[in-house]
Amino acid sequence: MCQSLTRSLEFLGYQVHAYESPSVFLNAYEPAVPAVLVSDMHMPGMSGVELQAELLRRGRSIPIIFISGESSVSQGIQAMKQGALEFLVKPFEREDLLGAIERGLALDARNMQRLLQKSALEENLKSLSPRELETFQLLIRGFSNQQIMDALDIALPTAKQY
Repeated sequence: MCQSLTRSLEFLGYQVHAYESPSVFLNAYEPAVPAVLVSDMHMPGMSGVELQAELLRRGRSIPIIFISGESSVSQGIQAMKQGALEFLVKPFEREDLLGAIERGLALDARNMQRLLQKSALEENLKSLSPRELETFQLLIRGFSNQQIMDALDIALPTAKQY
């Protein structure tokens, strides 16, 4: 099944990395480009839900599509509670998998963009002086210029400058 999916997805233009076990994947995965993980529920060493939980424990967020022919209802529920993108039961339609992959790639691209924006914001905040940072904190709490002037005991031009 893994080889067949790999060949089919590569034929459609996807860059595919197949791993022989969850532990090999966990050691190799580096979230550098938008990605989707397509995982079976029954694998050597750990289940798909255990792999998902380990990724979450490590702070790695990647859209996961589970495929399975013999999973329990509780496994499916647990996978979805942990944020699985899709749970496909074998045999599944190719279009269902491709649709889930496209949704997952779009979701991961948005997540990566948010992380980059957050990182840029954090870098910009590091460049603020202590007084500018204090003013920023008041602004994000919804303070007006007058309230900032009062809170920091500064004149209006100084508040605007900060």
